Amino acid sequence: MTVESAYFDYGFANAIPRGGYKVLIAQVSLRNDSDGDQRYDAANFSGIDAVTDVTYDPVTLDDVGVLLRDGTLQPGEFVSGTILIEVQETATNVIIKYDPNMFTTDDLYWS
Repeated sequence: MTVESAYFDYGFANAIPRGGYKVLIAQVSLRNDSDGDQRYDAANFSGIDAVTDVTYDPVTLDDVGVLLRDGTLQPGEFVSGTILIEVQETATNVIIKYDPNMFTTDDLYWS
């Protein structure tokens, strides 16, 4: 899993953050290097403010084609897409977290 790029903005497509917030927009790529099928889900991404330790949830939109959704990758397959995380307007250092399995502690982090 790779975060290709990430930046803050005050909207993306029809995702307009609520007052006092902005959107962290990240382009991500996932590749299955294992021998079996692997599930992925954009809802498993979140953000953590590196200064205040506040956790932020992802934004999901059904009608924006570039957003990463969920699915299954067979061995050797890959997928790319955009994820959105709504963060407080004052946030400047947000760590991106991916939790591939809620039953384990094997989370991935990018800062």
